[in-house]
Amino acid sequence: MSGQLTHSPGYVVRKALVDLTDGTLPSASGAWPIHTANMPNKPDSAILITETAGKISGRDHNSGTIQEHQGIQIMVRASRFSTAYTKAGQIIQSIDEDILRTAVTISSSTYEIQSITRTTGALNIGKEEGTKRQIFTINAIVSLRETTT
Repeated sequence: MSGQLTHSPGYVVRKALVDLTDGTLPSASGAWPIHTANMPNKPDSAILITETAGKISGRDHNSGTIQEHQGIQIMVRASRFSTAYTKAGQIIQSIDEDILRTAVTISSSTYEIQSITRTTGALNIGKEEGTKRQIFTINAIVSLRETTT
């Protein structure tokens, strides 16, 4: 759905993945912190969700509302290829099987993620520059709406 959201789509998806225990909020200092905007150098095993180009699917004839799917990219980083690949697979499974009409609450805002549609599988983009850490990315579009603010 179109319209300005209080939180970015990446931030909303991060909360959904944290709720499913695919990662933790960075402030929790737990395993697999999920960042938005940028990823710090430590720890080795981390996740970053950023916004990418989305898709406009047209306009509702009755309301005139633009039907928009927000674009996201999920980057998984780990010191070992198999560790990064396995974590990317877990996230794909959550996207494909668990996130459907999912309610997410951030502060006083509530969102409903209608669905997340992957546009790629887990893509290995090689080693992080200057390190030997492996990086995989998953690209997707998200249909979501803010239900309360």
